[in-house]
Amino acid sequence: MAHEVREIKREGSIDEKGVRRYVRTFQVLTDDFTLGPGLVATLVPTQLYESYNLGTGEQDLFAILKKKDARPVEGQLGMWEVVCEYDSAPLDFGTQGGQLPGAGSQPGQGNNQVAPDLRPWIIKLGSNKTTKVLTKDLNNVEVVNSAGVPFDPPIEVPAAFPTISITAYKATFAFSQILTYTNAINSDAWQGFAPRRLRCIEYAATNQYENGAFFWQLDVTLEYNPDQDWNPVKVLDASTVWREESMKPPAPIEVNGVAVTSPVPICNGVPVPAGGQLCYLDFTAYREVAFATII
Repeated sequence: MAHEVREIKREGSIDEKGVRRYVRTFQVLTDDFTLGPGLVATLVPTQLYESYNLGTGEQDLFAILKKKDARPVEGQLGMWEVVCEYDSAPLDFGTQGGQLPGAGSQPGQGNNQVAPDLRPWIIKLGSNKTTKVLTKDLNNVEVVNSAGVPFDPPIEVPAAFPTISITAYKATFAFSQILTYTNAINSDAWQGFAPRRLRCIEYAATNQYENGAFFWQLDVTLEYNPDQDWNPVKVLDASTVWREESMKPPAPIEVNGVAVTSPVPICNGVPVPAGGQLCYLDFTAYREVAFATII
């Protein structure tokens, strides 16, 4: 059977309570005239409770898909319109007192009508305090002294990198994922973030029990590097020795006939003259992994 799906309209609004709403309308053409609206709705590649994220920079991770409605187009055999409705309003899970129970609640504590693995992500945005070596300032100027030589020791300044903490629920979980993702960086674009800008600094899974079944609570924290890619790590090429020729052993670098005791910039094994262009070496510090299945 042949099916053709294309998006024909996209709308958005915000109401007086601040709830953001999005509507995406798709046209579906099919030569299987036996399909009902439920099956036609599945032909559109969107999943209930996924975030509004089109992968093109247009996203609202707090607005989730709550309804897909397939309607036949009058007078057009095999043509349907599928309307996908997203909003940022809190989900009503049908629990006692209208409160969402904590993960791992026992049967009888609530009446969750949504399976754990279909619930939307819980997202917390924060920051991770750290320090960074200042090799260039915000104007892309090399941080060196008046002689054109990098400071020794290098200048370190306080920094804070944004973090994204995600809690999700999975029906199954492979233990090997902890080894795959812990301290890894994204090899390709993920949720609107460029490759190699996200590093997984926490990857934890806890088994839970609810409504007579076990599932997994997955807690993932990602750290975003706003300054540069996590890979490669750039290291200033510096040494106290230099190599005149590849076949000769390294010789001490001398200034005014005296061997230096602290590393000075070199490039291709040769000392860099004052004010000369500094050289940096690239090193791969982190494993690069596709984040498509990190959650």
